[in-house]
Amino acid sequence: GPPEKMVALDVAQRLGQKLRESQIKTVMTRDSDVFIPLNDRVAIENKQKNAVFVSIHFNDSRKRRAHGFETYYHSGPSVDLANRIQQKLMTIPNSANGGVHTANFRVLRLASCPAVLVECGYLSNRAEGNQARDWEYRELLADRIAEAIVEQRYGSGVYKPPPQIAAQLRSPSEPGSSNLLPQGSR
Repeated sequence: GPPEKMVALDVAQRLGQKLRESQIKTVMTRDSDVFIPLNDRVAIENKQKNAVFVSIHFNDSRKRRAHGFETYYHSGPSVDLANRIQQKLMTIPNSANGGVHTANFRVLRLASCPAVLVECGYLSNRAEGNQARDWEYRELLADRIAEAIVEQRYGSGVYKPPPQIAAQLRSPSEPGSSNLLPQGSR
């Protein structure tokens, strides 16, 4: 698959834009191809008031068949957000559920706000790596994560996906609809 730092940053930037469009103040720990040390990321997240912290990643494994979305949290206040994000990601056609798990990651463990880490699939898996190359797929990932965050903050049914995402999710029986399928599955 593509380099994780590139696709993760792209999804995060798209997510940030969607959250700003939903009137949620967004602070990025990075907005370019630079490494931010973990302690600096924790300082940035803990400096924010009434915040949630969402760390975007793509997974890798020596086992090429490993696949699926995974969402991690450390503390009780983060459980609902982790579950909501995982649930929204599972609405993506042909998605695999890697589950919601506790983890002792520094950015989660030291957070003073609800904090989750989202693995948006395995770049080492041929199908998921190919999907990550597609900007429309990355847009869909950002959209699902944004929907979860907005609903966590404001309640269900508040988030409105952009028209192109809504069109991709309509059922085949609707006029003008299209199906979102992984590359190579048509």
